[in-house]
Amino acid sequence: LLGGRANWGGSVWSLPGYSEGDFVVMDEGSQLIGLACEVKSGERVLDLCAGNGGKAIMLAALCGDGGKVLCFDVNRARLRQLMSRAMKA
Repeated sequence: LLGGRANWGGSVWSLPGYSEGDFVVMDEGSQLIGLACEVKSGERVLDLCAGNGGKAIMLAALCGDGGKVLCFDVNRARLRQLMSRAMKA
């Protein structure tokens, strides 16, 4: 992707591996919050503003198989998107 998106002319969502869940697209804010939480392997995390799952997926990766992320949001449609994204990831 050298040269930026304008020179590439594509979409990250069309890259090989996206549909298969090899990677997720996450905004910088979600990444920073995930890192600021300093989650350790095996911990439990509560995400009360889970949205479509950007932070939650990162937090789940950080807490690993022994941990758990509980996700809540006022928008049920976004939580359904989270479930779909999480299953791919």
